[in-house]
Amino acid sequence: MITEGQTDAQILNEAQKRLLNEEEYYTIIPCDPTPNASGGHSKLKSLLESLPHKDEHLRVGIFDRDSAGLGSFNSLREFELIDEFGEFSKRKHGNVFSCTLPQRDWDFEFFELAGRPIAIEQMFTSALIGVDNICAEFETKGGSISRDKVRKIIDMLGPEEAKKLVTCKLRILDKNKSTQNIIEAANEHFEPLRGLFDKIRHLTGPEAIF
Repeated sequence: MITEGQTDAQILNEAQKRLLNEEEYYTIIPCDPTPNASGGHSKLKSLLESLPHKDEHLRVGIFDRDSAGLGSFNSLREFELIDEFGEFSKRKHGNVFSCTLPQRDWDFEFFELAGRPIAIEQMFTSALIGVDNICAEFETKGGSISRDKVRKIIDMLGPEEAKKLVTCKLRILDKNKSTQNIIEAANEHFEPLRGLFDKIRHLTGPEAIF
């Protein structure tokens, strides 16, 4: 498995220890293993497109389910969708696959307004990440706007109409802190990632026919 970032790889490595048997473990690495490298969706896209066709190893690139990650996933050259939900694709030549993180409801106030973006942290609760470690930034055509004013707009117009007026961006302030909180969490917190491992096994395993 190849991830957008280094913390993604750390979290997925911990998740498989909690959810899988040891013989089912994957090698999980970031698309840029250089220390402190930012990686990102564009680097992952370039890597998946450039992997040798005759490489015998099976590779699966995992994109965040945000606008940037979905954009790179959907624009991969020489890849074809192989599941009915449009979340999994395979390169036409070679053992190279790509997928997005699964959809999930997240327990944060402005999740819907932000467009339901799913990075690896959003697979865990906001309380586990630390609510004070989550930043919501708002903008309108006139510039930035306060959280209180956004709440008033949502109360007056509803979330769908508010989306037309306000842009919301969610980000984790300290990814190292959130990653450490996740890695130290109890086993049940990792259950939302079980479906991702199951789907990868189902669509890339020996029973898959292409």
